[in-house]
Amino acid sequence: MCGIVGVAGDINGTQEGIFKRLLELDTIRGPHSTGILGVDARGFTSVVKKVGTPWDLYEYKQFDEIFRKRLTVLLGHNRWATKGKIIAQNAHPFEHDHIIGVHNGTLRNQSLLINHQKFEVDSDNIFHSISEVGVDDTVKNLSGAFALVWYDSAQETINFVRNTERPINICMSENRKTIYWASEAWMLEVTLKLANVKHHPIFEPASGELFSYPIQMKYNPEVLENPTVRPLELHKYVVTSKTTSTSGTTTVSGGKTVTAAGNVFTSTQKTEGTPAKKTGNVTATDLIMQDRVEFFVSSEAKTPDGQRYVQCYPTQDDCNVELRVYCDQDKNMWEWLMDGRCYFEGKVRRFSSVEGSPGLSYCVLDPRTIAETTTAIGDDIPDDDDQETAIIYGGKVVNEEEFDMAVCGGCANCKQIAFIEESDEIVWLDKFNFICPECKDLPVVQEFIKTSLTPDTVKH
Repeated sequence: MCGIVGVAGDINGTQEGIFKRLLELDTIRGPHSTGILGVDARGFTSVVKKVGTPWDLYEYKQFDEIFRKRLTVLLGHNRWATKGKIIAQNAHPFEHDHIIGVHNGTLRNQSLLINHQKFEVDSDNIFHSISEVGVDDTVKNLSGAFALVWYDSAQETINFVRNTERPINICMSENRKTIYWASEAWMLEVTLKLANVKHHPIFEPASGELFSYPIQMKYNPEVLENPTVRPLELHKYVVTSKTTSTSGTTTVSGGKTVTAAGNVFTSTQKTEGTPAKKTGNVTATDLIMQDRVEFFVSSEAKTPDGQRYVQCYPTQDDCNVELRVYCDQDKNMWEWLMDGRCYFEGKVRRFSSVEGSPGLSYCVLDPRTIAETTTAIGDDIPDDDDQETAIIYGGKVVNEEEFDMAVCGGCANCKQIAFIEESDEIVWLDKFNFICPECKDLPVVQEFIKTSLTPDTVKH
């Protein structure tokens, strides 16, 4: 999970302040690296990115230099590292010729993109592809989760596209001279309210729709033109095997193509005739034969009859089979999976056909077999009764070493490291972000927690 924020159009001191506050709030979505793009009224671009939080970035001279100019675009990104080392080079934005962009999400099969072997970070590869072959040919090869925002210096546009696995929210100022965006709507609501800025309703672009806003390179921009909106073709998965599930229902039918609109799969017309050639895709039957399957959590989903489940996907590059964990009645397991920031593994119990799409299969994981790949089952509670323990986000009991790892990023406000002796006074924002005891009573922090986080989100 990463975070994206930004402002474009008529940018003055108020808008610069809004951008900085958005960038700071967005730290809860990515504490590993921070980067920004600034475009001035002459069309010149400047990028600065560093390891750490926005407060670390503020210390650099390059950051101050961007804000000495009359700006027309400010694009920010907070990285939660999933692919690639935590170094400045791997932070966003990524610049390729006329394209400078940021990505929230993780690709499941980067090999579909051109020159993929040259890129350690999948996001970097995405914007290289857009600059080389265009957005249409890039998006249709994005196998995985994505929300993309990029500036095109050739067209002088700010562009947005997402699938259902990642959010991006946009709104326009009341005078229609400035647009604002953030990964989470509440960030816009809180920040614009604090700045006393009136705005049009916040909206989320539909999955697969490209929104392109023309940006005026002027010192006094006028009302922004309406965006150009057009649909893009999303990635298609070709299912080639033909087999039958253990329950007797057909799960995969040869020669059928399915379209993955983010995490919502719909089947297209079945092709009759000769059997499809083997492509090497890992199928549901392959997964059920494996001892354990490594996977990551994608999102919450529902069956057509309303039953909730945790939607997951294997980490194997050549496998696009949906994995499901039915644990709606087990609140602790649900929160553990949904709040997880790591890979898991588990045993496939059965597989069947997707409702309404008999040619597309999914696998059901046995919840009793699921564990974090870096933590053995039962390791949550230390064996030594005399060892000091603490409760962190999600009610997880940890020893001192595990606690130190959880708080190594420092307080989200002051960056100070917390000690296990004060664990009872910590306010947890998510698995790796917290507010320390010294900061939690500050009025501005209390207002932030009260305004932006729901009671179910805050963990003491």
